[in-house]
Amino acid sequence: MKKIAILTWGPWYEREIALKSSKLFEKYLAIDFKTYVLPEEIDVFLSERDLFDGVIPIFHGEFWEDGKIFALLDILWMNYPFSSSEVHAFCLNKYLTNQLLSWAGILTWKQFLIDEREQINLTPESIFEAHRNEIQEIWFPFIMKPTHWGSSFYTYKIRDKSDFIEKAWECFWKISDSFLIQEFIVWDEYSVSIVWWVALPHIMKVQKEHSEVFNYTNKYVDDLERFPDIESVLWDMLISQAEKIFWILWCKTLSRVDFIVRDSVPYFLEINTIPGMTEVSILPKAWQLSGKSLKEFVAFIVSEIK
Repeated sequence: MKKIAILTWGPWYEREIALKSSKLFEKYLAIDFKTYVLPEEIDVFLSERDLFDGVIPIFHGEFWEDGKIFALLDILWMNYPFSSSEVHAFCLNKYLTNQLLSWAGILTWKQFLIDEREQINLTPESIFEAHRNEIQEIWFPFIMKPTHWGSSFYTYKIRDKSDFIEKAWECFWKISDSFLIQEFIVWDEYSVSIVWWVALPHIMKVQKEHSEVFNYTNKYVDDLERFPDIESVLWDMLISQAEKIFWILWCKTLSRVDFIVRDSVPYFLEINTIPGMTEVSILPKAWQLSGKSLKEFVAFIVSEIK
């Protein structure tokens, strides 16, 4: 491997984390590289693509983490690490991922979908009435979040009808996406880092004392995370289910699988096929606690370019 292109950015709400993740690779890459910030530098990258032996895409969120950038690299016949474009696209759709894993025997939350087409033709009040039976089955409080977005943006705990209408007006105006309505579970959240079907031996527990919903601030600003001692039965369940999910979804290289645990029973929350890769992100932390350096982490990603 002679020279690598790092492609980074993402939608405005993910830009900061994507840029921070790219800095990890710029710091520890042992070979020649050049970073392109997209979409501003897409034309420059396309004109210079023949200079590179491979590409490391560091993106988050819709339009990037949903596989589109990987599909572009496939069209260009360029090598890269991580999962295929199809896997990224499927896994970013929280509704479809939950449906598939539920059929495969993985415990998931009760859920239903508010399709983006409903938002064009109906008001939040009429959408609420159209889904009244489904809402009554889940009942308040419940979680409302976009189907395709990352970093827990626009993720809300809805307490009553007026709360739903208020948040729906805000979200429908600001983003174009379908919305997932999910059962609210009183929880602890755990994150399992997977590298090629094998879980790293440290599970992150997210502390919830300061927030009822694990949102962007919790993930990247607040210090609400730690690697706890976990009783062996729960540890085995989290590890085995995370590895099974990685296999079912045909992931490659690495992923982070998140669970909600209630009464020592894990429920699948989501999978991140391009997890945060800043120096304080969950997967790099777990990698280091397994006895390997961040320089080795970057070298591993480079070795996966194929």
